[in-house]
Amino acid sequence: MRFAHTVGMEDSISSCAYSFSLSNPHHPMKVSRIAVRVACVCPLIGAISAAYSLSAAPAESSIDAVTVYPDAAWVSRVMDVEVVPGLQTVEMERLSSAIQDASLQAEVLAAPGLTLIRDIRFEREMDRPESDAVNELRDQIRGIQEQVQALDDEAALMRRQMSYAEEMAKSFSSGYGTRETRVPTMEEARATWTYLHETAVAAQDGMRKIDEKRRLLKEETMELEKRLNELLDADRQLQGKATLTLESDTEGSAKLRVRYLVSRAWWKPLYEVRSYPEKAEVEIAYLAEIQQVSGEEWKDVELTLSTSRSVRSGDVPELQPIRLNKLEPIDYAPRAMKATLSRNYAAMEDSAMIAQSAPMAPEATVEQGFSSFEIKAPHRVSILSVNQSTRTPLQRRTAKADLWTEVVASITQDAYLRASLIQNLDMPIIPGRGLLFVDDKLVGQTSLGRVLPGEEIKLSLGVDEAVMVTRKDGRSKESQSGLIDKTTTQMRQYMTTIKNARRFDHRILFKDQFPISENEKIVVRRLAPSEKDVVLDATTGIFEINRVFTAGQEQSYETRFEVVYPRDWEIPMSF
Repeated sequence: MRFAHTVGMEDSISSCAYSFSLSNPHHPMKVSRIAVRVACVCPLIGAISAAYSLSAAPAESSIDAVTVYPDAAWVSRVMDVEVVPGLQTVEMERLSSAIQDASLQAEVLAAPGLTLIRDIRFEREMDRPESDAVNELRDQIRGIQEQVQALDDEAALMRRQMSYAEEMAKSFSSGYGTRETRVPTMEEARATWTYLHETAVAAQDGMRKIDEKRRLLKEETMELEKRLNELLDADRQLQGKATLTLESDTEGSAKLRVRYLVSRAWWKPLYEVRSYPEKAEVEIAYLAEIQQVSGEEWKDVELTLSTSRSVRSGDVPELQPIRLNKLEPIDYAPRAMKATLSRNYAAMEDSAMIAQSAPMAPEATVEQGFSSFEIKAPHRVSILSVNQSTRTPLQRRTAKADLWTEVVASITQDAYLRASLIQNLDMPIIPGRGLLFVDDKLVGQTSLGRVLPGEEIKLSLGVDEAVMVTRKDGRSKESQSGLIDKTTTQMRQYMTTIKNARRFDHRILFKDQFPISENEKIVVRRLAPSEKDVVLDATTGIFEINRVFTAGQEQSYETRFEVVYPRDWEIPMSF
C-alpha cells in the first residue's frame, strides 16, 4: 500500500501518481488483494528530479449485488476512493477474466462537488505476479519438503544402525570358540546381546515413528497442494483489470459503482414437493441452484435471479422474399427433401422449393407462454467460485390438494401417488427438477413443467408404499367351434388385489384394459368387470374404477374377456 509521488524541476508544473491496495474479504484465503491505483494526469514538463513514497489508508471494494441469469451474471461492485481536483485514473485489479469487455459500466454514487467518469477500459493481465497467498502456500510446501528430507536422513541413519547391529551379531556368533577369539563370559555375552537387541528394537521403533510422521506430512502436503491449485486456478481467473478516468472539481471521498457481465455463472430452478395424504396437503418449495466459477467470491450479496437471457438481440427481424422455382429433372433418384424457411439453411441441390425467409426470432423469454421475470432472494447470500452449486430457498407454499393413488397392475405392481392442486406461489413454476417427499420421506424425483400462479398443477408423487398391489393370472383356455365358419375362442382372466394400508380413508384409481379389435372377423367379448361398474373408453379399451378405500380395506378386481377369430388365423395373445 504505497503512494509514489514524482515532482518535476519546475515548481509550477507537477505530475503525481499514487496507488493503494483494497483488501478483498471475499477471497477464500482472505489474503488476496484487489489493487486500486489512483494517479493524477497532468502535463509533465522538464526532467524529473526527485521521487518519494507516501503511505495511505486502504480503500474498500466489495461486491454488493449480483443478478444471475441462466447463462451469465451481472456483478455490481462498490468502492471508496479519494479524489483530487483535475483528472485521475483508478485501476481495479484482480477482477474476473470472464468479464465481457463491452459490458463494463461505472457510475458515481456520491462525491464532493462535481465528479465525472470520463472513460473506462478493461484488459487482461496474463503475466501478473503470483499472489501473496500463493507464495505463502509454496513456502509452506517447501518447509514440509525440508521436514521430509530430514526424516529421510534420520531413517537412513537408523537403517545403518540396524545393519551395524546385524553385522555385530553375526560376527559375535561366528567368533565363538575360535583360537583368535576369547570365549566371552556369560555376563559379557548377555550384555552384548542385550545391546544389539536394544539397538535393533530402537531402530525399528524409530523407523515406525518416522513412517507415521512422513504419512502425516504427506497428507498435509496433499491438502496444501489442493489449496494451492485452487488458488492458482482462482488467480488465473482473476486476471482482469479495469481502468477508470475520473474528473473532479474538488478533493474528498467518493463512492463508485462498477458493474459488469461475467460468464461462467448460471442458475436453474429446483423444487421440493412434499405431500401429506392424511392432511390432504401439498407443500411446494421453490429453490434456486446457483453456480459460478468466475474466480470472484460473492459473499453476503443481494441476489436477484432472472429467467431471461443475459444478452438478446435488440434488432427487429426483417422479412426476406420467399422465392419459388421449378424443380429441374435430374439423372438420379431424388433424395429426401425438406423445405425450410430458416436463413441458416443453405441452398439445396435437390429440392422442389428453394426458400429464403426471415431469420429466427430472437429469444425473448426463457419459457414461451409468459414474460420473463425476476426473483429477488429474501436474504443476502454467499456463493463461492467453486464447482458446486449453492441452493438458495426462494419461496414455500402449502395448499389443499386432491390426493389419490393410481394402480396400473397390468404393467407394474407399484402404486403411484398423484395430486392435483392450485399453484399458489407468487411466481411461475418454470421447467425444472423436483424432489418428491411423502410425509417428509424422500421417495423419488420428477420433472415439473411451466405452471402460472392460479393454474391447476397435477403432480406424480412417486411410488405409494402405503398401497399394496398383487396381480395373478386366472383361467386361460382355448376352444374351437363351428362346422362351416370354424373359429377359435381364447379366454383370459386376471385378478388384481389392492389394499389400502393407511390408517385413514384414501381414494384409489384402478386402471386396466380390454383388447381392441381392428378386424370385423375378430370379436372381443368383455365379460368382467361389467361396463356399468366402470368408466370405459371404447376406442382404447381402457377402463377405470375410482373408489375410496377405507383404512385397511382390501379389494379384488376381476378382468376377464374372450377373443373369437377364424380358426386358421394366428392372433398374438401375449397379454
